[in-house]
Amino acid sequence: MNLSVNPTVTKSRGKRFQNPKSIHDSVYERLARSELFQTYQNAFLRVTGLHLTLVAAQGDGPNADDPELSQFCNKLKACGRICEGCLSASWRANGHLSALGSSQYRCFAGLTQSAVPVVAGPEIIAYLKTDRIFTRTPTEREFNDVLNGIGTRTLDSATVAALHDAFFQTTTVEADRYDSMVMLLLLFARQLTCLADSLATIIEGGEAPSITKARHFIAEHYREPLSLGCVSHEAGMSGSHFCRVFRESTGFTLTDYVNRYRIEQAKHELLKAGRRVSEIAFENGFQSLSQFNRSFSRLTGMNPSAWRERQLGQALRPEPAPVSG
Repeated sequence: MNLSVNPTVTKSRGKRFQNPKSIHDSVYERLARSELFQTYQNAFLRVTGLHLTLVAAQGDGPNADDPELSQFCNKLKACGRICEGCLSASWRANGHLSALGSSQYRCFAGLTQSAVPVVAGPEIIAYLKTDRIFTRTPTEREFNDVLNGIGTRTLDSATVAALHDAFFQTTTVEADRYDSMVMLLLLFARQLTCLADSLATIIEGGEAPSITKARHFIAEHYREPLSLGCVSHEAGMSGSHFCRVFRESTGFTLTDYVNRYRIEQAKHELLKAGRRVSEIAFENGFQSLSQFNRSFSRLTGMNPSAWRERQLGQALRPEPAPVSG
């Protein structure tokens, strides 16, 4: 099921049904208002001292109005200096890279933020995002390097002093402890994903029965070869008519939808110790290891082995590069 594209209301066999964009919005709004999220949000703040927000997945570019900007970031905004590189990093973290399971990045000033996706079907509908923090105590030299990096010729002494205070008032969380916090978010995201799937099923009650039948057929037979002919026959439609209606309803071609579904199932198997990537590929309906690797990389930005390494916590996180003057 697609929850993010196609802003029109479509018809199939005379039956009007909700467009995927409205489903996307409805699921997000209900998640944000849910007792489950609000209870966890309050608990996370009490235990970690960090704010947690649920941000709708937009994917339309950098956002200078990011609600998780730190006090230091807001001071930069106030003096007209928002780093485009920082915004671009935030956008990439919230979009392409977030398909990895979680995304963590450091901005030009050395602040770290994480984004953990919440999905329904094959689509990301929201992100759990933390405050921007330091993972080690910042120094005066680093602050001066940041000032040199943004340019200080037009800043008066009061503005520099305000930036200085905000910079050193930013929360510092030891890297290992922060990683544990992100792991908690990953576990919580799984609970929200279950709730999101249930909400989407309820909300999409107006979906064309033929498309619902096709999706259920795919879920039961994704390990097998799935041709357009067999799926459209199951839906009770001609191939050409099914292609059009399926894409209008889900936002994906049949091939894209099936590949995404198979990869989501494969991700669960990749996290099991001792499972070979080639075995997982064939068990989840891919005809070759190379096909699996290509499809997986296209959707996540890395190959299955690298994705598994990242998820199991074996990848090393590089330190931020020093800002040159």
